[in-house]
Amino acid sequence: EGSLLEEEKKLLEKLMKRKGNLSDHARQVLEEVEIVQKEKEVIKQREFENKKVLDRLKKEKKQRAKEERLAKMEIDRLWKEEEDAELQKIQEVREIQLLAERKKKREGEDKDKGERLDRMRRETAARERRAQEQEEE
Repeated sequence: EGSLLEEEKKLLEKLMKRKGNLSDHARQVLEEVEIVQKEKEVIKQREFENKKVLDRLKKEKKQRAKEERLAKMEIDRLWKEEEDAELQKIQEVREIQLLAERKKKREGEDKDKGERLDRMRRETAARERRAQEQEEE
């Protein structure tokens, strides 16, 4: 289209040179052709600028999507760390309780052993006294 308008303009300019003075209608047509060409140039420039803006917007959208993905991954990672920390605390509490129960049981067993040893010592001492008393009689 642009090349057709340029050709028409060239033809009209040739006519102007040949006839010298063009009619008002020919001048008007020539001016309209120039106006159409300028409008086409403006449209092309706007299209170019719009394409640049559209490309920039697409790039920004892509960047935002990437940032959102990374943010979501970070949130998921933090949640997992928090859950893991909670599970580890629960596990530590269970281990502490288990150790405390074992300690209490051992202390109970030790106490029982100590009481048995004391009883055995007393019994042994009592037997020895009786044996001595019997020997003395």
